Amino acid sequence: MVGRSPAEPSANSFASLLRQLRAEARLTQEELAEKAGLSARSISDLERGISRTARTVTANLLADALAIGGSARTAFMAAARGRAPAADVLTALGHAPAAAAPPRISGRGVDESLSSHEAKLIGKLIDGLAAAYGGEGRAIAVILLVGLMAHPDGESRPASP
Repeated sequence: MVGRSPAEPSANSFASLLRQLRAEARLTQEELAEKAGLSARSISDLERGISRTARTVTANLLADALAIGGSARTAFMAAARGRAPAADVLTALGHAPAAAAPPRISGRGVDESLSSHEAKLIGKLIDGLAAAYGGEGRAIAVILLVGLMAHPDGESRPASP
């Protein structure tokens, strides 16, 4: 349909996987396209979910450019063709599964668990920062979250002597 923009790709989509792997490789879309022998538009369309799957030849070129081999390559190829979840690739690459939500911390210590909605938002924040900045993004997210969790109401409090 003309003028219709696709929905934001889910965190488990090939689009999100490709974006994450490209960011971890510290490549721009243009750099990945050049390395893979593809157009930057192809990379953009895949990452935005406009092209929901990649042709086998395209998936092989991307796997080569991202230096994905072994069982991770098999999982990547299946995910690129829409035949397996993107999470299988991350597992094969040795990425740790998403951790359970950390407890909320207040000035009095741990007082309650995060709601599932809060945990999802935190996960999206961490994933977004990691996709944009790699490992440093995760560190930035942790620093932000520790500060927010220590003061969940947003008020700054003087440090205790």
